[in-house]
Amino acid sequence: MAFRNRLPKLSQITSVYAVIVLMVYGWTIVWFFWKLPSWLYFMTMGEIGGIFAYSMAMNFLESLTVVLAPVLLCLLLPSNWFFDNFIARGVSLAMLWLGYSMLFTTQMQDAEGYPKNLLVMSVLAVLLAIPLASVVGKISIVRKFLEAFSDRAIVFLYLSIPISAISLLFFIFRNLF
Repeated sequence: MAFRNRLPKLSQITSVYAVIVLMVYGWTIVWFFWKLPSWLYFMTMGEIGGIFAYSMAMNFLESLTVVLAPVLLCLLLPSNWFFDNFIARGVSLAMLWLGYSMLFTTQMQDAEGYPKNLLVMSVLAVLLAIPLASVVGKISIVRKFLEAFSDRAIVFLYLSIPISAISLLFFIFRNLF
């Protein structure tokens, strides 16, 4: 029973998940449309649709994986640190981690952008994100902004969930048959 009391409410998890969906799906859609003009020269529409479906299915799995991190932190850390301000701290952690991942991805486009101290930078980014999220949860105006932003981001779930479901069905059908 104590384990269940440490879990955030489903509405709080949904708010954090919505921001993650906004960032992950938005990033993928930007890159998809960036590459689309060149794909039109040598791919059929079915192949392009398949790439889109695979991307959306992977985004769904990736988003679920990312939302598990704040939930696990909520279970592992003391309740007054993470549970009390789950939305603000979860959103800030997700935004920091995903933002770092996006920055890292853009840096890895060529051999010159590959960082020499990759492991140190990644560990440092994770270790800095947790105290920063703690500070964000204590600043009232930032906390209210993140909670309002996550509440408004829920509208993207109305698009992402059906697209993800269709994409997962396509992925399963294509790989089984």
